[in-house]
Amino acid sequence: TTRFPGERAHALYIALSLASYKKAGHTVRVIAPRRFGRVRARAQDYFSLLCEVPVTYLPVIDTMYVPLLSRIAFYLFTLTFSASLFWYSLWTLSRNSIVFTADAFIALLLSRLGYKVVYEVHDYPERKGWIYRKVFSSVAYVLTNNAWKKNELHNDFGVSLNRIVVAHKGVALDMFAIHKTRNETRSILSLPLDTHIVL
Repeated sequence: TTRFPGERAHALYIALSLASYKKAGHTVRVIAPRRFGRVRARAQDYFSLLCEVPVTYLPVIDTMYVPLLSRIAFYLFTLTFSASLFWYSLWTLSRNSIVFTADAFIALLLSRLGYKVVYEVHDYPERKGWIYRKVFSSVAYVLTNNAWKKNELHNDFGVSLNRIVVAHKGVALDMFAIHKTRNETRSILSLPLDTHIVL
């Protein structure tokens, strides 16, 4: 449900993940809402990827920028994106498709439609509400980034340990391979050469 491409780390994470799946030989596609403020560029160019990551944009009602509608904007957006995704999945996705999502409602919707869904848990659900219990009992796998979450999901929600995959976060070191000296970089950025800078 995030803007894609976009300036947030989550969009970069999606792009790099899908690029790695594609490199492993899988066919990939981002299904994203047609939101206001998204970057009008190909993901491959925006994120400097070595392969193309195709994107399908689905229609939504995006009123996030309208102050008078701020109280209902999220619900309106979620409802319309879910409706668009429902019809898109019925007409386009094959039954052997694997869907990755970090959105609980989308995970529940598509798993109930019979798709193999991998639900990615970034933030641990603080409230053990009914929707999470439904999601965890419906999806094929739960993906998380550390063993603590794996154990908590098992203890709090009864998720079978063999349905939880732990994938530790990494870093794309080549993105930080800077081939300029400190003084060259400071000159380019118009920063003083003889001052300590804390960032």
